[in-house]
Parts: sequence; C-alpha cells; structure tokens
Amino acid sequence: MRGSRLVTTERVVCITAPGADAVVESVADAVASHGLAFVTYEVGNTVEESRLAGGDVLGVVVGGDGTFLRAVQEFAPREIPILGIDSGTLGFLTVTSPDAVDESFNEILDGEATVTDHLQARVTAEGIDETAINEIQFTSPTAVTDGVDTEFGTTAGTSTGDCELEVFADGEYIGRYDGGGLLVNTPTGSTAMALSSGGPVHFPAGNATLQLTPQHTNNSAARPLVVDADTEITVVPQTAVCVSVDGARPEITASPGTKFTVTDAKTPARLVTCSNSESMMDALTTKLGWNAGKPAEKLISDPKAGPTDLLTRAGEFAREAALAAGGPARRIYNQIERSDSGLVSGELVGAAISRTEQIITSILHTAFPEHAILSEGWTVESGEGPYTWIIDPVDGTGNFAHGNPSFTVAIALVRNGRPVLGVVYSPVTEELFHAVDGRGAYRNETPIAPTDRSRIDESMLLSGYDPTGEFLKQFYRNARGVRRLGCASLHLCYVAAGSADAHWEYDTYPWDVAAGLCILREAGGVATHSDGSEYGLRLDDTEKRSSLLTSNGPLHGALLEGFPDGGF
Repeated sequence: MRGSRLVTTERVVCITAPGADAVVESVADAVASHGLAFVTYEVGNTVEESRLAGGDVLGVVVGGDGTFLRAVQEFAPREIPILGIDSGTLGFLTVTSPDAVDESFNEILDGEATVTDHLQARVTAEGIDETAINEIQFTSPTAVTDGVDTEFGTTAGTSTGDCELEVFADGEYIGRYDGGGLLVNTPTGSTAMALSSGGPVHFPAGNATLQLTPQHTNNSAARPLVVDADTEITVVPQTAVCVSVDGARPEITASPGTKFTVTDAKTPARLVTCSNSESMMDALTTKLGWNAGKPAEKLISDPKAGPTDLLTRAGEFAREAALAAGGPARRIYNQIERSDSGLVSGELVGAAISRTEQIITSILHTAFPEHAILSEGWTVESGEGPYTWIIDPVDGTGNFAHGNPSFTVAIALVRNGRPVLGVVYSPVTEELFHAVDGRGAYRNETPIAPTDRSRIDESMLLSGYDPTGEFLKQFYRNARGVRRLGCASLHLCYVAAGSADAHWEYDTYPWDVAAGLCILREAGGVATHSDGSEYGLRLDDTEKRSSLLTSNGPLHGALLEGFPDGGF
C-alpha cells in the first residue's frame, strides 16, 4: 500500500543511543532552522507524557535497530510517525543516513516525506500484554539464560532444552511445535529473527499478515505459516516456556497450560521515509551479501520516470492528499465513537475539518503553487490560470458528529468551471473513488459503472436535502426505495458505482459535489438541474441555490417527468 504524506509537524522528540551526540546535534540544528521545538532522551529513559501529547509530534530515533525497537514502544501507541537515523551500520528500520539529516528534514518539514504503516502484533496472557513490531518468541527458559546485551537487545544463548507448543488459528488446530521454539512475526520482523530461522522475507509497508516461524523444530516437515492479521493465534505451551518481545529480555516465564493470544495490535508503527532513505531491498543486499547488485539497465520501467501530463500528476497528488487526510479524520472520528475524549462532538468536528483541510491544502499548494484552492466557500490559496482545487475536508459533518461512518474527504480539480479530476475517500470503509477526465472512474483500483435500469419501479433512489419532502412524496411509493445517506459526495459515487440508480439534491454547493460529479460523469452517469439542463458549478455565486439530479442515464427522462415545472 502506498504511504501517505507527512504534512504537519509542530515539535520533534528524539530518542538516542549512547554516544550519538554528534548526530543528535545535527538533528537539533536542522529542527531549529525550521523554528520547531526539540527535546532529546537517551534510550531507556521515560519520555514525559507532556512531550508526546497534543499537537503534531515527529519522533526521531538516533541509533540502530535495537534503539528503534525501544523507541517504537513510546511512539507507536500514540500513532506518532517515526524517523530512524542510523548512527552505526545501516539497519532495516533506521533507514536514514546521518549525512542526509539536513536534506531529510527539509523534505519532512516541507510536507514531502512519506509515512507508511507497519503492522504490530500484540500478545496477551495472564501477566503479559505487550506489543511487537518485529516478533514474539516462545522458547524454552534454558534457551535464554546466557543472553548477552547487544544493540539488537538480548541474544539467546545455546538452547539446552526443547519446548512443546500447541498452536491454534481462530480456534482451528494447527499442530504441535516441538523443538527450539516458535516466532510469531510481523512482515517487518521477517528480516529479523524469522529470517535466520529460515522464514521468507515480506515487504513490510501496508502488509497485514502474521507469520508463524518454527525454530529448530524436531519435525522436518514444519514450515512457516502466513495468516491474515485479523486471525487470532493461540499458543498453549505443554512445557515451561519463556516469552520475549522484539528480542528484549524475557517478559515472562510461564507454566504449561498458559494460554497466550497473539493478534494484530490495531495501532501500527508509522515509519517515515524520505527520497534519500535506504530501501529495504538495498539494506538486505548490503547486510546479507546477496550480491544481487543493481543491473546496469532496469528490466522493468520506472512508473515515475518520463514526462507525465498535468492531470496524471494531479490525480496522484489528490489521491495521496485524500489518504493522508483520511487517517487523522478517522482517528478523530473514533474519539466520538468511544465518547471518552472529554470533547463535545462539535469540537471534534471542528478539529477534523481544520486538520484535514491543513493536510490537503499543504500537499496541493506545495505541488501546484499556481493553482487556486477553494474550501467550504473560502479561497485558502489564490492562483493564476484556469485551474482551481475544490475541497470538502469532511463531507457529511452531521454523520461525523453522531458517530455515523458515512462521511468523506472530497477533492476535485476544476478547469474553467468543469471538474476534470475527482477523489472521494471514505476513511472508515477505506473506499477510494477516483476519476480523471477521459480515463474512467474507479473504486480503489476497480473500474465502476452505473446500472442500466430505466424504470422507476425497479430503481433505488437517493435523496439529499429535501426541505418540503416533495421528492420523497413523488417517488417513494413508485420506486424500490428512497434512501438518504447525508453525504452528497457518497450519493454521487454510489450512483456512479451502481449502488443506487439516481440521486436528488434540493440545493448544492461546489465543494459538496465537484469531486463526485467528475466520478459520476466518467463512470457514464448523467447530472442535470431539475429543469433538465446540464448541471454546472456556480463558482461565481456559491450562495445561489443550485438543484442537482443525477442518474445512471436511462432513468433520467422518467425522473424529470415526475418533476413539476421548474422543479421542486
């Protein structure tokens, strides 16, 4: 899964390994040059909660992968993005070189860095509730008695005894692991202990799987097993067992019969990369001596290479902006669902609108400084030329405020008053509708098209604002149903995708419908005013009432016949 943009940063909290003072000083200088607050802690010291709570925090780790693993425990539960700077030999997690600090922070604080979510695993049992970005290890207690502290934590000594583990996945018996032990590792952890135990390498970013990797098993037929991250893995030792998390000293020694549950931790580790960051494959090639090398000529063309036209590039940035904004919107929405934030829903709605608008406008203005940006009726960035971005940071605010998941982030690019690009993202369902003029419409990566129904009595209709109920009265008894979702952009996308046959809005604003209009038209649908004239955005007078009727096309005539002269 492609990462989202890291857009806003208010302060930087750094966790550092001992002896990395020179690198930390270069980070402090880079942060200071951008006027941000900076504080540092040596690994192992507790970070003050006040340094992490509130505002947009960037976590920085200076050290190796071992330091990074400890820092994840501080940053990941708060969903703070983490940049790893390696002060020794480049690791798999600390992907930025100290020589690239200035360049990296210029990208980060200009909103050009990328954030990717890395799955974490959670292990629970009596006396343990821990989270791992790499792995959870089950082994014999005698296998770790000779452990030695290293940058990577505690390495296990020679095992002098076997352990026996009964393992289940969603209640289904997998089998008995008899031997040196078992790892339950994440994709990120596939390059750690699992790799040395014969497991395969997984690309970690956006990979939602867990893997069971046997260690020194007495059964030669035992092989690594990959399961979906939603799977509940149960491990029941038949002998005494030691459980450690991310290579640290053992968290617990348990007696036979203890039931351990391993699942997706739900809160990912959010890792930051820049254009100069070392890739995982480069790190593997270098550290493991695969001698793969880079071919003199690429056999597969780089999709980013060569010239791309404006709309292609704009579409990429718009989708990226919608995804980047959708994450914070979803997290704020979840506070409404839990009702434990201490804030009233109106404050949370305001926070969501402000946060998403800030992210979107920052990305778009950085990429297209010559374009104007219009958001909820306010021109937030002016520009010259025919192009204007029209955004609705949270479409469906009433739903959002009541914990209803039918809300979206909507982004459109308009050329001379006509939408030529549309992106509508539903943060809760993770549906990403998008279209570019002349290139079709998609839900995620699947092409969409409206239905071909032409009879009202066979059709499902959607209604937006209908102050007198006239649309409902006219069509409810004749249609298969009239529904109201409370989100105009979703109404348009659902007609475009064939989830409904038509849609009516008594009045509209450009930011409500611009993105959805492009998607609907590219899918093959029709949009008019209530008198049958082609629908047009009224950017010169956004306060003027503008009715909207959309349909699959074949149904449009029958709908217009049901409207009185002049419409409702």
